[in-house]
Amino acid sequence: MSLAARDVISERYRPLAHVYFPLSGMASLVITMRDGSTVEMATIGREGMVGVPMMSRSRATAAADAIVQVAGEVLRMRITAFHSLLEETRRLPVLVARFSEALFQLVGQSAACNRLHSTDQRLSRWLLMTQDRLESVDLPLTHEFLGQMLGVRRQSVSEAAEVLQGRGLIHYHRGHMSVLDRPGLEAITCECYEVMRGIFDGLYD
Repeated sequence: MSLAARDVISERYRPLAHVYFPLSGMASLVITMRDGSTVEMATIGREGMVGVPMMSRSRATAAADAIVQVAGEVLRMRITAFHSLLEETRRLPVLVARFSEALFQLVGQSAACNRLHSTDQRLSRWLLMTQDRLESVDLPLTHEFLGQMLGVRRQSVSEAAEVLQGRGLIHYHRGHMSVLDRPGLEAITCECYEVMRGIFDGLYD
């Protein structure tokens, strides 16, 4: 099926009816506070699945809101069918366990990055990770949405984007960002990008 940007796949603490396997596009796991502010825990693309956290046969619930960041195609499976496959196959539980561990590491690194690194560095890291998943230099991302994902004000994202554009690393215009100089972004980002990319290298070999 096709999913559009801003589609909500699951809501925190609500029962999960389906699991999703992205073929393209990207989704974010976010925590939403009572005042409506959000911060991203992790992004998931075609390397993973949405619907793993807090999953059990007795109570399949979502640990976070899952929101589509970039429109794309997904495979969707009923949670009951997925549980059955976990019991009937030998390979699938291994792959799900590997992804669950990688996701746990990703969430932990994101928490450290949000606390310790500048908005410029975090924006650079986020753009690099998004480009890795989409395999495109053109990224359909607004400042408002980036601010929600990074847990900062929209103005802070605009200021960071101006810095990156001033250095010739990116170009942005009306909800689209283009990566012009990937090595330059890699040079300015924090160590978290390499750590996060390394988490998934060879994960399913």
